Amino acid sequence: GAAFERPPLVPSITAKGGASVGWSEGQSAFLWNPAGEISTHASFLTAYSRPYGVDDLDEGILSYSHTVANSGCLGLNWQRLRTTGYYEDRRAVAISYGNQIARAGVRLDRLGIGIDGFGNRSAFGVSVGGLWKATEGLQLGLAVDALNRPRIPHPLPRGFALGVGLRVSPGLLLVMDVRKESDVKAQILAGGELPVGHHFVLRAGMHNQPWEVTAGW
Repeated sequence: GAAFERPPLVPSITAKGGASVGWSEGQSAFLWNPAGEISTHASFLTAYSRPYGVDDLDEGILSYSHTVANSGCLGLNWQRLRTTGYYEDRRAVAISYGNQIARAGVRLDRLGIGIDGFGNRSAFGVSVGGLWKATEGLQLGLAVDALNRPRIPHPLPRGFALGVGLRVSPGLLLVMDVRKESDVKAQILAGGELPVGHHFVLRAGMHNQPWEVTAGW
């Protein structure tokens, strides 16, 4: 799968099994659900990975989000996977707006690939999302990725995701997503996080397709 066909490598999300569509809040939340918001005035995140443990294969992400007009959020992101003579990247800008009950958002992605000696190619993708705070502590979310199925060079699969987030207590958060792409079996992702003190958070989760267990702190 191309870099822009896989979930971005944001540690706080991947540790929870990748589930976040229904409780889309925090650093880079807009990459899973364009309706996402941040809990602070501004947020910056960077991460690095060597996917699959392969030498000379590197992936990194830079992300910044900021509140806009009190109830809005603006997100910017650059993600790149690179190896010798080849790269894939995604540059994204998203904006969301809403109130204490509902939010909506849209994200525009510029997807690019490049091969030394053969040039490069890019395409624009559009994703949309929504959040509904059904009750205090319960959120439902919907996201549609690659709505226009950009060709790079072949059409990317359109993805649908439904999610739910439940704040069981002031500290314990549980999240679950169900995701479906064209010609691919539905994927279930679930996880949670529990703060321990003021500066330490435990996270764990799982997902199928393939089956994996995740954890982080």
